[in-house]
Amino acid sequence: MMEKLEKIALTKLLKLELPQFVKQVTACLEKHNPESLKLQDTYELLNDQCDKMKLLVAPYGPHPLTEQIQQLHQKRLRFAAAITMQMNMFRKLDFEESREWVRIAHPVVRIHLNYLRKNNQPVIDRILDIFFKQLKDNPEEQHALEMLGLKYCLDELRSANDEYDKLTTIRLRQISQRPKAVSGDIQKEAQYILRSFFEQINFYQFTYKDVNYTPLISELNNIIVRFRGLINTRATCGATRKEKAKIKAAEVDTQIEETTPKESSLKTKSKKIAKDRTTKGKEAKSNYTPINKADVKETDKDLPLQNLIRILKFPNKRGSS
Repeated sequence: MMEKLEKIALTKLLKLELPQFVKQVTACLEKHNPESLKLQDTYELLNDQCDKMKLLVAPYGPHPLTEQIQQLHQKRLRFAAAITMQMNMFRKLDFEESREWVRIAHPVVRIHLNYLRKNNQPVIDRILDIFFKQLKDNPEEQHALEMLGLKYCLDELRSANDEYDKLTTIRLRQISQRPKAVSGDIQKEAQYILRSFFEQINFYQFTYKDVNYTPLISELNNIIVRFRGLINTRATCGATRKEKAKIKAAEVDTQIEETTPKESSLKTKSKKIAKDRTTKGKEAKSNYTPINKADVKETDKDLPLQNLIRILKFPNKRGSS
């Protein structure tokens, strides 16, 4: 009866898990005498893959010199800005004793150091190279800067720039010495050979019935099950994280819904307010008694006539008064 070889999703093995899997499978085959199992050629292929697996290393990450290079770059910008600010101050103060030095030094500072930070790093590298070459070719400009008290800032800028160039060159050389092999291609090749090996075992059980492949398959199954467990655990953890994220998002949505009035409730409330206002308006209208303007006018007309009758009726009272 044919022994069943367990299955595994080789593409789901991590970059640093695959070398261990290849190594253990190769060692398993070697222990069971690959020549007697008619698998000598496959064993040699797996051995070659073990050598190639050495190229599958952990990601390099940032180069150790990168942080120091960035610090030097910021130092360059700070001292370039200090030179620019002091030069602008001398121009505004316009001292008679420094006027000539400013006239000589200001153009080279304005052209090369003003707004230096607005450029990207390669452009800044080139601008500073041109700046220092300009000073070297024109000693009077260097002298003018020193006479203005900018020697310290100038020396610090030059020192930071030289160290920056030195470390950048070292970093580029070290990065260029890293292996050029593409890890993706190496992984695909190893996965293809492993699949072929597993299929070959299944096929050879029918081809060479006098050869016992059961011990080899049993041990390979133990290896496969162990690595498949790693894949399943990783998948379960990933699913759990996703589920927790969904639950958290749902809770946030619920809180938002609870704190935010719904559109339907707002419409109902608005309709209720409008209805109350209409009812109150109708009640006020029903209780209102209109004034008879005709009556008011007639009363007003009768008042002078009544006063005249009263005077004619009692003339003595009027005269005595």
